[in-house]
Amino acid sequence: MENKKAGQWDLSGQCIPGEGLEPHAHTFSLGIFKWVEKIGCDGIKKSKVAIRISGARQNPNLVFDKAEKICKALNSGKSVGDFPKHITVR
Repeated sequence: MENKKAGQWDLSGQCIPGEGLEPHAHTFSLGIFKWVEKIGCDGIKKSKVAIRISGARQNPNLVFDKAEKICKALNSGKSVGDFPKHITVR
Protein backbone atom coordinates (compact mmCIF):
# COMPACT_ATOMS: atom_id res chain seq x y z
CA MET A 1 0.00 0.00 0.00
CA GLU A 2 1.49 3.34 -1.00
CA ASN A 3 1.16 6.56 1.04
CA LYS A 4 1.07 4.71 4.34
CA LYS A 5 -0.76 6.59 7.09
CA ALA A 6 -1.35 5.83 10.74
CA GLY A 7 -4.68 4.10 11.17
CA GLN A 8 -4.64 2.34 7.79
CA TRP A 9 -4.74 -1.43 7.48
CA ASP A 10 -2.22 -3.19 5.24
CA LEU A 11 -0.79 -6.65 4.57
CA SER A 12 2.64 -8.23 4.60
CA GLY A 13 4.19 -11.66 4.29
CA GLN A 14 7.43 -13.55 4.20
CA CYS A 15 8.20 -16.44 1.86
CA ILE A 16 5.72 -15.13 -0.68
CA PRO A 17 5.56 -17.46 -3.70
CA GLY A 18 7.32 -16.25 -6.82
CA GLU A 19 9.99 -14.17 -5.12
CA GLY A 20 12.90 -16.52 -5.84
CA LEU A 21 12.58 -18.56 -2.67
CA GLU A 22 12.76 -22.32 -2.79
CA PRO A 23 9.37 -23.92 -2.16
CA HIS A 24 9.93 -25.45 1.27
CA ALA A 25 6.27 -25.65 2.21
CA HIS A 26 2.93 -26.21 0.55
CA THR A 27 1.31 -23.15 2.13
CA PHE A 28 2.15 -19.54 2.94
CA SER A 29 0.43 -16.76 4.85
CA LEU A 30 -0.10 -13.02 4.85
CA GLY A 31 -0.60 -10.93 7.95
CA ILE A 32 -3.03 -8.01 8.14
CA PHE A 33 -1.82 -5.24 10.42
CA LYS A 34 -2.50 -1.57 11.17
CA TRP A 35 -0.01 1.26 10.68
CA VAL A 36 0.42 3.04 14.04
CA GLU A 37 2.30 6.14 15.21
CA LYS A 38 5.72 5.58 16.76
CA ILE A 39 5.84 6.75 20.35
CA GLY A 40 8.41 9.41 21.12
CA CYS A 41 9.52 10.04 17.54
CA ASP A 42 8.17 10.83 14.10
CA GLY A 43 6.93 8.16 11.77
CA ILE A 44 4.80 5.07 11.73
CA LYS A 45 5.35 1.38 12.32
CA LYS A 46 3.48 -1.88 11.85
CA SER A 47 1.24 -3.10 14.65
CA LYS A 48 1.21 -6.76 15.47
CA VAL A 49 -0.75 -8.91 13.04
CA ALA A 50 -4.49 -8.86 13.74
CA ILE A 51 -5.62 -11.34 11.06
CA ARG A 52 -3.64 -14.07 9.29
CA ILE A 53 -4.67 -15.37 5.85
CA SER A 54 -3.11 -18.64 4.65
CA GLY A 55 -3.42 -20.74 1.54
CA ALA A 56 -1.67 -22.86 -1.06
CA ARG A 57 1.58 -21.67 -2.64
CA GLN A 58 0.26 -22.96 -5.98
CA ASN A 59 -2.49 -20.32 -6.05
CA PRO A 60 -1.25 -17.23 -4.19
CA ASN A 61 -3.73 -14.91 -5.94
CA LEU A 62 -6.59 -16.34 -3.86
CA VAL A 63 -4.74 -15.48 -0.64
CA PHE A 64 -3.80 -11.98 -1.83
CA ASP A 65 -7.35 -11.29 -3.08
CA LYS A 66 -8.87 -12.30 0.26
CA ALA A 67 -6.34 -10.23 2.24
CA GLU A 68 -6.86 -7.18 0.04
CA LYS A 69 -10.66 -7.43 0.41
CA ILE A 70 -10.33 -7.58 4.19
CA CYS A 71 -7.92 -4.60 4.23
CA LYS A 72 -10.37 -2.62 2.10
CA ALA A 73 -13.25 -3.50 4.45
CA LEU A 74 -11.21 -2.52 7.53
CA ASN A 75 -10.12 0.75 5.92
CA SER A 76 -13.80 1.45 5.14
CA GLY A 77 -14.74 1.20 8.82
CA LYS A 78 -15.42 -2.48 9.48
CA SER A 79 -14.18 -3.77 12.83
CA VAL A 80 -11.31 -6.24 13.09
CA GLY A 81 -13.63 -8.22 15.40
CA ASP A 82 -15.91 -8.89 12.41
CA PHE A 83 -13.31 -11.32 11.03
CA PRO A 84 -11.77 -14.52 12.38
CA LYS A 85 -8.15 -14.21 13.56
CA HIS A 86 -7.04 -16.89 11.08
CA ILE A 87 -8.56 -17.57 7.67
CA THR A 88 -7.54 -20.44 5.40
CA VAL A 89 -8.28 -19.91 1.71
CA ARG A 90 -8.89 -23.11 -0.24
